[in-house]
Amino acid sequence: MIKLLYTLLLSTLIVSTAYAETQNGIEPLEMKFEQPNVDDFEPVSDIGRCKIIIAPVVDARPNKETLGQKGNKPIFSNEVDSWANIGLASLKNYGYSLISANQLDDSTFIVEPHIYRLYSWPVQGFRIYGVVAMDIKVTAPNGVVHHKKYRGTGSTNNGWNGDGEYVQAMNAAFNILIQRLADDIKPFCGKNSI
Repeated sequence: MIKLLYTLLLSTLIVSTAYAETQNGIEPLEMKFEQPNVDDFEPVSDIGRCKIIIAPVVDARPNKETLGQKGNKPIFSNEVDSWANIGLASLKNYGYSLISANQLDDSTFIVEPHIYRLYSWPVQGFRIYGVVAMDIKVTAPNGVVHHKKYRGTGSTNNGWNGDGEYVQAMNAAFNILIQRLADDIKPFCGKNSI
């Protein structure tokens, strides 16, 4: 009897764990950040004097349950935070020095990102679009704060209506947002204020 109860308990635990990783049998998207070809980056001119600390991304989306819809099924992911953190770390490709908090000095910019929109959707079966919107606070070495909302929109061909194509569209959007952030910080490199 104890063996039967143990078996039932164990099988219930396994089934509930598997369900927690899916929503109504739908698998979550694997969010892998991809960036453009490194040759496409225009690095900042004074690399040694432009240090950045990026705080962990805060997921402030009002709807954290879905990232859009594929056909009549929702798309979702459990990896939004890590995807966004890896994406913002690509600022190093623009020539910025990314440092940790214990390396903070009087030439360091602090970037505090909050993601408040992230979704993807197909349009008439031919394209898949993605949107990423973030509220980003950049604090200059002298304490002056630059606060701005950033938005990127991107798209990709809808070849197979596959999960990866939805992620590609969100990556395209995120890369545009990251480019805008890199461009906004660039004029202040080597200075103490924004």
